[in-house]
This record gives sequence, structure tokens and C-alpha cells, in this order.
Amino acid sequence: MARFNPGHPSLSLAALFDKVFVLSGGSTGIGAATVLLLNSYGAKVVFGDIVPPKTSVGDYFHTDVTKYEDNLALFRFAFEKYGRVDHAVANAGVIEQPGWFQPDGIESLQNPPPDLVVDVNLKGTLYFSHIALQYLARNRGDTDRSLTMLSSQAGFKETPGLFVYQATKHGILGLMRSLRLWTPTTFGVRVNAVCPSMTTTQMVAGIQDAWMAGGNPVNDPADIAKIICGVVAAGPGTGAVCVGGIDWDNSKAGLNGRALFVMGGEAYDIEEGLDRTEDLWLGRVISKKLERAQKGLGKGDDWVS
Repeated sequence: MARFNPGHPSLSLAALFDKVFVLSGGSTGIGAATVLLLNSYGAKVVFGDIVPPKTSVGDYFHTDVTKYEDNLALFRFAFEKYGRVDHAVANAGVIEQPGWFQPDGIESLQNPPPDLVVDVNLKGTLYFSHIALQYLARNRGDTDRSLTMLSSQAGFKETPGLFVYQATKHGILGLMRSLRLWTPTTFGVRVNAVCPSMTTTQMVAGIQDAWMAGGNPVNDPADIAKIICGVVAAGPGTGAVCVGGIDWDNSKAGLNGRALFVMGGEAYDIEEGLDRTEDLWLGRVISKKLERAQKGLGKGDDWVS
């Protein structure tokens, strides 16, 4: 187990000063808390959302993440105003919508269930990330750049009832994993995912009381914002900020390719544990064969002809 400490003394959160951030879903919940915290560090934050924020902190730009052109306009606005984009946070998301996998009989199959969750959570993150990497790589120089995606506890643990939501959050984790070897060399950008457990936002109002009645730890949106800022600050040259398990090669790349599960305000890297114990849960022989096969794939240049 590797625990990520966003307050580690080697992390220079002061380095966030004057950095330009683009964030989706910044008007409420985790996004709003992140905008506020980044602003307190002196960062310049441009954020998109379909609803206006309740505060005047940061630069709000009306954005529907399900529309490619809206994501593009969000980044274009930030770039034209500040001349660069240093970090991007794909945060926008919605909770499960009714209509999927209910025992309503074949008579209920005449119309397809709603696909808003797929459009916002997965397609929106794909659009945002695709555009973000081009802007992050523009005029980069030696400056650290990062892309952080919001997945969920549902991204790696079964959550009955959140059928489509869970599928999209698995998809975000899969996207991060597919990018983590590609983006540092191709774009010069670190990529990570944050996977919050129960967080006190409007999205979980229906289940929050039952969760808390069981004495289970909860996150405040500010807890997740703190982890996001720590992930962004953990660039090349950062000292070890994970305790236990195997740390990353901080001298070269900084924190990259990690999925940080957050519960009760504490963050744990699930990728490190999976990597370190693969020969146990998969088997030593087949794990070695898989490792050789993976190396044979290279960076992934040849998949699309």
C-alpha cells in the first residue's frame, strides 16, 4: 500500500502560483472547491460548467462538456486570455440516471435508456483530455504540465445500482492507464487519476445518510481539492510523497500514471499495489509472459494505421 501525502514537505504548493489551469465542472462540489483552493495559491483558473458559479472566483466560461466545440472554446478562451495552459483537470460528471437494467419486462424496451452519463462522464472526459493535451504541449519548454482526471471509487470497486456511472468511471481509469506511457514522451505531460469515495456533494444525497450511519469515512469536497493540488504539484524533482510500497521515479517524471483512491481525506495509490503484487494475483509465470508481451507493444504508435 502506498499512501499519497499532499502535505509532504517536499511538495512546493507555492509552485502553483501564476500557473494557468483549465477545469471542467467547476461551479459546484469538488470542482468549486478546487477552483477556490487553486485561487488561494495564486493560480489562474479558467473553468467550464453548464451552470454559473455562486462566487466570482476564477474565470467562468459556459461549457457543455458533451459538445466538442464547447470544450475547444473553453481552452481557446484560456489560451487567448493567458497565453498558455499549464495544467488541466477533467472533473465534470453526473450521477446515474434511471432507466437502466431494471426488471420492467420486455414491454419497457421500446425506447433506449438515457445516455447522459456516458456523454458527460466518459465522452466529455475524452473530448476535454484530447484537447487539453494539445494546449498543454503548446510552447511548453521545460515547464511541468499535467492532466488530472476524476474517476471514482466506482472506477475499481463494484457499486450496485450505478451501472452506467461505474462503467464510465472504469473508462476514465482505463483512459489514464492508456495515456500514462504515451503522454510524457509525446506531449511532455504527466497524467493521473483521482478516485474519490463518498464525498458530500449533491450527487450522493440519496445514499449519503445510509453511508454515514454505518460509520464509514466521508470526504469533504475540500479534501479532494487538496489531493488534486498535491498531484499537480508533484512534478519532476519532487521528493517521495508516497509512504509504503514502491515509489515512482520522481527525479525524471514526477507523479505520473497513478490512480489515487481518496477515503476520509486520505489518498492511496491503487496502481502501485496492483503492479507490485501482479505475480501473486495473476501468477508469476503468466505475469512474466505478459510483461514481455507488453514491452513488445512499444509506445503504441502502430495501433492506428
